[in-house]
Amino acid sequence: MASEAYAFTATELVTGREVPLSEFAGKVSLVVNFGGQELRTDADIRSFVDKYGVRFPMFAPVDVNGSKAHPLFKYLCPAGDISWNFAGQFLVGKDGRLARRYDSRTPPATIDADIRALLAA
Repeated sequence: MASEAYAFTATELVTGREVPLSEFAGKVSLVVNFGGQELRTDADIRSFVDKYGVRFPMFAPVDVNGSKAHPLFKYLCPAGDISWNFAGQFLVGKDGRLARRYDSRTPPATIDADIRALLAA
């Protein structure tokens, strides 16, 4: 098992490019799942987020639980217990290691404070 998130790749939603997550080395990242509410196709997702001017990287949908789970989610959540939308929010530090996991009830202010602390470190 890899010891950091940067050991994996993910498919970029807009271009379909396989992105080495090592491109995020030295940055703080928040990895969020959308459970069962995602739109059906990559094109539908792109069309939806374009309405909101999304400027952060978005990756193609993947399985987050079970034997078909994407390797990144197997690393972030080895128990495979992501149960619902936003139940798997993972804060990854500049070093690529999991800093904290949040569930859907975590107040945004808590996540914000944790992100700021990691950015300052």
